[in-house]
Amino acid sequence: IIAACTPSDKIKILPIAVFHIVDGKSSAYAVDINLAIDYAVEAGADVINMSLGASVTTPNNCDPSEKKVIDNATDKGTVCVVSAGNESHDVAFSTPANIPNAVAVSAIKQDLAFDNSYSNYGEGVDFCAPGTDIYSTVPASANANRKAWMSGTSMATPHISAFMAYIKSLKMTYNKDQCVTALSQFCRDLGTTGKDVFYGYGMPLGSSILNTLGVKKGTVVYDPATCPHA
Repeated sequence: IIAACTPSDKIKILPIAVFHIVDGKSSAYAVDINLAIDYAVEAGADVINMSLGASVTTPNNCDPSEKKVIDNATDKGTVCVVSAGNESHDVAFSTPANIPNAVAVSAIKQDLAFDNSYSNYGEGVDFCAPGTDIYSTVPASANANRKAWMSGTSMATPHISAFMAYIKSLKMTYNKDQCVTALSQFCRDLGTTGKDVFYGYGMPLGSSILNTLGVKKGTVVYDPATCPHA
């Protein structure tokens, strides 16, 4: 998804595996996530895509060590983009999306409506992107063809990570807040006027970003609404 959404030959992907199969289910431990974030930051990553999360029973509760590494990454100029979660509840009950320095992403359907069948919502949502019935790569253990249709905020998040990466490629000195502000200016406002609890600032429009920030002639323009759906 990130490769398809990023109209730039400047952007490279650094894949880091944090998931393990435990009792037949895929799980990620906080210690591995923290080590992966630190590794990515030290390797020079400008943006970290985190299509993962866990529910908590107390609003805005999070692992202090995870908050520390995300805060450290932010201080060093890295933007951490996190899926809002798939429990149909307030994102305040989903971590690490509830960490203030995380950029939280909710999911919308093909018709650009918020998918309330699973996507989390709340004041902590920053942006939205297509997350329902998205065609993407999967592990061979899940599908022999390594591709499948999937739904979830994990599918929405890389759209935003891609645009953040593109902004960073053009504005290398931008910090997280500056990147969020920049991206918010190029969004289609899908809900209540301004930032709202379901769509955040809205869905970024690739054409607006490219036309305003500048690209070389002939660059292919991508908009999330055009991504393949089932």
